[in-house]
Amino acid sequence: MLNLLGENCIVLLFGSRTDDNQRGGDIDLLIESPVIIKNRIQLECKLAARLYIKLGGRKVDVLIVSVN
Repeated sequence: MLNLLGENCIVLLFGSRTDDNQRGGDIDLLIESPVIIKNRIQLECKLAARLYIKLGGRKVDVLIVSVN
């Protein structure tokens, strides 16, 4: 799926998980892609679902933005 985002995409962690003193909460990821993403919402959902499975059920929110 990363090939759909472009080779130079940047993944940023934001939200409560950036504070080591807070516990729990979901993982919020912002993905900046240098290319325009078709079906962006569908890709966000697919990535979130795959990460949910890989991380043992931890909820992950994914937001993809195109930056030119």
